[in-house]
This record gives sequence, C-alpha cells and structure tokens, in this order.
Amino acid sequence: MSRTPIQVPIELKEQLEILKGNMRCSSLPDVISKLIANDVAAKEFERQVRQEKMDAAAQQKAECILLGEERKSRVTELKDLLGLESEAIAVDFLLDVFYLSDKLDSRIFMQWMAKGK
Repeated sequence: MSRTPIQVPIELKEQLEILKGNMRCSSLPDVISKLIANDVAAKEFERQVRQEKMDAAAQQKAECILLGEERKSRVTELKDLLGLESEAIAVDFLLDVFYLSDKLDSRIFMQWMAKGK
C-alpha cells in the first residue's frame, strides 16, 4: 500500500496516539485502518440486526394472530377446562367443531351475534 502524508489537527493526532495504545497498533495508519474496518463491521452488524428484525416480524405476521388479552384468557380457560396441552390445540378444537359438525343450531350463531360480536 502506498503512503501519503495527511495533515490533521494536533488534538486529533493526540487522540490517535491514545487509540494506538488502546488498539495495540504499531502506527497511526494502522489505527486509521482499524477504525475504518471497525466502522465497516459495525455497519454490517447493524444491517444484520435490521434484517433479523424484519425476518422476525415477517415470521410473526405469517404465524401469529392477535387475540387481545380477553380473548387469549378465554382460550386459555377453554384449554384448561378441556385439559388440552396448548392454546393452539384449543383453537384447533374450536375450528374442528365448526367445520366438522354436521349441523350447528342456528340459535348459537344468533345468540353470539346478539352479544355484539
């Protein structure tokens, strides 16, 4: 690598000298190179964190539904009442009852609608 002198304020040179000791560098150009490498690594880390957050949000959107505290509590109560392993199984049960029942009494739906759902 070819070298060229650069002029910096004395205060900056003093800070670089301190960093030279802290970073265990042998020269000021090594300090600058490490600082640049650290900056590149920090930006890559930030990009990875952003990507992981976006991936987690996409996964949550694909897999989760928001029930709210009251509905979750009701599903948990049903799970406990029926002795099921999880809330997901309780939801599966409810869906199966709805889709697999040959006939649901129309009064059930009317009563549910009357509650303002």
